[in-house]
Amino acid sequence: MSNKGNDLDLIEIFELLFSKKLLIFFVTATFAVMSVIYSLKQPNIYSSSALLVPSSSEQNMPSNISGISSLAKLGGISIPNLESGSLKHLQALKRVESFDFFSNHFLPEIKLENLMAASIWDHEKNTIVYDSGLYNPDEEIWVREVSYPYKQVPSDQEAYQVYLDSIKISEDSDGFINISYEHISPFIAKKWLDIIIKKINLTMLDIDKEIAQKSLDYLNKSSAETSNQYLKDSISYLMQSQMNTLMLASSNDDYVYKIIDSPIVPELKIKPNRAIICVLGTFIGFVISLFFIFFQYLFLKEKID
Repeated sequence: MSNKGNDLDLIEIFELLFSKKLLIFFVTATFAVMSVIYSLKQPNIYSSSALLVPSSSEQNMPSNISGISSLAKLGGISIPNLESGSLKHLQALKRVESFDFFSNHFLPEIKLENLMAASIWDHEKNTIVYDSGLYNPDEEIWVREVSYPYKQVPSDQEAYQVYLDSIKISEDSDGFINISYEHISPFIAKKWLDIIIKKINLTMLDIDKEIAQKSLDYLNKSSAETSNQYLKDSISYLMQSQMNTLMLASSNDDYVYKIIDSPIVPELKIKPNRAIICVLGTFIGFVISLFFIFFQYLFLKEKID
């Protein structure tokens, strides 16, 4: 026995642990079994990814619009403030993660139950098994029981949080964009990522078309109000140039982003790592058993002393 109060020497520690070996084994084995069961209950998550690069078409619209603004000012015409395109692809990235994009452009293209109630992916039938406590696929109704502020049918805001947790976006130092989407079904992960890429290109195109159309309308009005023939000719030229840009942009599917590496249906899951879960669970059980044994020993020793 050590002379340092309640401290234990190594021999005493080994004797104590050996005497409690059955308890250590039981607690560790219990946690090991629980971690195995837990890991097996976790659904496989698949991630479909794509590599994008900003499209050169995003430079066309801004440069022409800037030209319209500059030349129009020479004639004393002040047109509406137009959006700079130098950071257009960065704005597009932020839009992908915005609630507006999710609710107005992404959500209408998917099934809400596949986002909020999917439980298991049956790989043999390539079908989704839904959580019966959330959604009844036979009657196509939501059956979940929730309390305020949540509703039986998930709101757009609640679904949006799941969407944010599933999408991953990053940009490397060379300007390439890595975007991925996670889902229990690899087919849905790929399909939804395709939708996101397509919709963000269309959304940004529509925004720029609206801006350009407003500019063209304003220039047309200004042309009718001025008597300066040189300015009329300049505005006419700029309007024609802008209309050509609009037509070219509308025919380009890759308006903001070009796809370098297209989304695919992944064959391998990215999580869960069941081996790590089992090892970690077993280790936690072992540590807890040691804490319990030492706490019990020191507590009893203090009472005896």
